[in-house]
Amino acid sequence: MKPYLMVLLVVSLAGCSTQWEGEGTKGSLTVVKPIVVAPPSQRQNGNTGDMIISGVKIAEQKVISVDVPISITGQNARKAVGAVNVKSIPYTITVKAGPALLEKSDLQYNYYKSNHRLKVDYANRYSFSGGVAIKHTGGGPEAKVYWYPERGSGRVLTATPAEPVHYTDQGVIRTPVAFDGFSQTITYLGMSGGQLKFSYKEFSGTMVRDAYTQEFSYDYKPNGEYRYKNAVFVVHKATAGTIDYTILKSFVD
Repeated sequence: MKPYLMVLLVVSLAGCSTQWEGEGTKGSLTVVKPIVVAPPSQRQNGNTGDMIISGVKIAEQKVISVDVPISITGQNARKAVGAVNVKSIPYTITVKAGPALLEKSDLQYNYYKSNHRLKVDYANRYSFSGGVAIKHTGGGPEAKVYWYPERGSGRVLTATPAEPVHYTDQGVIRTPVAFDGFSQTITYLGMSGGQLKFSYKEFSGTMVRDAYTQEFSYDYKPNGEYRYKNAVFVVHKATAGTIDYTILKSFVD
């Protein structure tokens, strides 16, 4: 490993100082926040009583899957307080197989944090977070392992594993964003006498605004397009207990 790429992470311990060897990041790290978007327009199935349209936004975050565990090894220099000699102890840090979410980025790499705590094989076990850094531009290794202390402050360190990093790009993971402020919903109430029946509600935070709650209905037409306020949706098929639909425009578009 080239000396000018080496940085040291110093961890304070009772009676000693510990230095972990590893390469630094490529410039300042930037936290990558999930992108908040409207729910995707896709065909869905629901049952009577299900909320089929809402004002809840969706947070999208890039995710990869680490296909096989990947490890790096190094030497940890430890020196007891008042001691003259420095003792070098080998260590191994392993990223377990499984999902990893994009959490940081620098000038050259995207940093995907493993959903699992990193495994550390060392004389004194420490708690580290981290995962896999995937190159998005420039030269250098295609992928690295990175780690940092779970508690307290500490630099993010990286190291290039001896074996290639096997991973799969899983696109994005979508999670609902909690109600925040004003929200709207439409709930399917079933079909009766050729009429599709729905309920509309408005929320302030998590509280229902009862004065604005109302039921409405439309004549059922297979693959018919319907609009209520600023929401637009297609009902492909419906029965008294189920609905097959696509949202063309939600309340938050």
